[in-house]
Amino acid sequence: MGMYVYKVLAKRVKCSDGGEANVSKFAYKPSMSGWGGDSNRRWHFQSGCSRADKMAEDGKFTGRIVPEGAEPGSKVYRCDAGHFYDDSTFTAENRVEGVVVV
Repeated sequence: MGMYVYKVLAKRVKCSDGGEANVSKFAYKPSMSGWGGDSNRRWHFQSGCSRADKMAEDGKFTGRIVPEGAEPGSKVYRCDAGHFYDDSTFTAENRVEGVVVV
């Protein structure tokens, strides 16, 4: 178990309220050791998270995400960044109420 970093993709899916959500994809498992800083920065760049962060800053994301492989009826979550940690994003507080993938 542990915390995982996901990146937000440009790919979108339709939602039940007529809006769209971006698809998110696993990027890397960060190192939590005191020596992991350099590795985490390298993985962040190599995984494409840096590009995703730039796209988010440029307003090219919807502010909603679903996990890769989401099927109709899957929950939709809020996310305004280009990357995120699963344990703090896939929570009830971040769920968009009443909206699912169609």
